[in-house]
Amino acid sequence: MARRGGLVGVARLRARDVDRVAAVSKLDAAYADGQLSPAEHGDRVVAANAAKTLGELDGLLADLQLEPEFRDPPIRPAVVATRSWLPGAVALALLLALTGVGCWFVASGSEAGGAQVPSSQPAVTPIVAPVVDFNTVAGLQSFRDQYRARFGDTQADSAVFYPAFGARYAAVVRMDDRPDRAIDYSYRGGFSPGSVSDRDPATVSFDLDAMNLPALVKLMTTISGLVEVPDAAISHIMVDTTSGAPTIRIYAANSVGRGGFVETSLAGVISRAVPYRR
Repeated sequence: MARRGGLVGVARLRARDVDRVAAVSKLDAAYADGQLSPAEHGDRVVAANAAKTLGELDGLLADLQLEPEFRDPPIRPAVVATRSWLPGAVALALLLALTGVGCWFVASGSEAGGAQVPSSQPAVTPIVAPVVDFNTVAGLQSFRDQYRARFGDTQADSAVFYPAFGARYAAVVRMDDRPDRAIDYSYRGGFSPGSVSDRDPATVSFDLDAMNLPALVKLMTTISGLVEVPDAAISHIMVDTTSGAPTIRIYAANSVGRGGFVETSLAGVISRAVPYRR
């Protein structure tokens, strides 16, 4: 986002999917600590997923109290000063020249000393993380199984799934080693720990195992009708207990930001539908 950076023109830069995901994560955090009501959160999430520029995303976050590490974008646009290229270019040319001389000496030494001895190190086989599709029962079940294998249980304070993005991203907050501390994890085929924060010991966790996945996925396929926007697609799915009971919220919008959300129980029973407000 363009916030507090003082970079001319950054606000007009086009937003990427990663920028929209980052903005929605900040909105989720603001909702979780009481800065936004459910309706405000839903409206801003819809707007964030339809945002075209970094300035639009910045406007959705401008009045929120954000943790210091959340105030700046994950990746800032590169800025090149108009007169700073010449010293850098000279230094680069010198480095390349020295590198070339070094390579000549190495090559000469190799020719004089005979053939190179091949490395005895084994070839490295890359590890490819499995792709999890949060739009399917199998994908959600795979996530749940991996969660259980990683943590030994299926308890969480909150979870957010982003099925619309190619990275198949998810974020989870759960109790740390003490009831007064929480730790967040990001998921992209595996769980990576993030920051540790204060946690109300009275916080009620929910059980991922209690989610009726077939009912949830069936509901996801009808979301466009429920929010009354025919071309709406799911932006993200949020699960938490901030309303007092475990609740699933499914947010959907089209490319111009028209959308809404649906609230259900973990069993998949709809408790509220908030369609697009014309």
